[in-house]
Amino acid sequence: MHASWHRSVVGAVAAALVVLAVSAPSQAGIDPNPTPNPDPDPVSQSQGATDSGGTATADSGGCHLVSTPQSLGSYCPGGESDTASIKAIMGKEKFKKCWDDPMSAEDQALTGYYDAPDEVPPRWGYWERCLMGIDDDLTVHPPIYLRQTAEYIYDQSKIRRIGDNERKLLVFTNHTIPYPVAVVSPTTSPRVNQWLSFFDGQPAKDVDGVTEHQVTVTALGQTLVAKEEKIVVRPRGTNDDDSISCPGSGHKAVAGETPVAGGNCWYRYPRSSAGQPDDKYPVRITAYWTVYLNGARFNSFQKSTTANIPVTEIQAINVS
Repeated sequence: MHASWHRSVVGAVAAALVVLAVSAPSQAGIDPNPTPNPDPDPVSQSQGATDSGGTATADSGGCHLVSTPQSLGSYCPGGESDTASIKAIMGKEKFKKCWDDPMSAEDQALTGYYDAPDEVPPRWGYWERCLMGIDDDLTVHPPIYLRQTAEYIYDQSKIRRIGDNERKLLVFTNHTIPYPVAVVSPTTSPRVNQWLSFFDGQPAKDVDGVTEHQVTVTALGQTLVAKEEKIVVRPRGTNDDDSISCPGSGHKAVAGETPVAGGNCWYRYPRSSAGQPDDKYPVRITAYWTVYLNGARFNSFQKSTTANIPVTEIQAINVS
């Protein structure tokens, strides 16, 4: 995984893998029922996040290895030791479950949540990060994991900062399974009849020529590995029959690249998105994950999101 997607903790032996854009943007420092704001540009804004699949557990020395559609990890029944450790770390300080972190330029390009300080209203792209599995009274309900949501901040005086003690608590987090993000290539401004390759925009790695996401957890002497085996894309939304699939996380095409028969998620839009809600296609992407325990199949699940992508007509130029 790309290093920018991990938050390190001094003295920690593990870091939390975070989730990208799992819902429509939350808004800090403004009316809780705001009027709609302009969409970010370019597209890659994910929403409508859903999971399907079950939970698998395996016993190991009185503790448990756990695989869910949200995370991988381990815990011991009751979580009393974790609760005691967390209370010792927090001391008398009040626990703050969520905080806001500014996005890097790379993350803004991926999500489309760009800083726009000169627009009306001015806004800044941030991550809302929340420690899940810990109650306000510091009681633990395993698994503990870090949830991350893309958001716009409209009032910088209302930004919530992570405390030093909350930062130390990240050592308790399990590894989170990311939601997919539908992205098109080789351009982010697709046009009618142009060949496009869809891929999952989460940072991934190349494994034997196939780009895929992996989440690995080693705990209790065992190894859990979750792999994104394939993606299925509905380019014009779930109400349309068109569907394409490809192995791993898909393929990010470069300019001049042409489709390969039977490979990658290539697609050409036959018509523009004019007349669609907000004049954008509600592209639905579903990632199919398989989890392996010490190399043996252990669990499987799917994770889906929707990205609103505009497709325009090629404009003819009259020369007289």
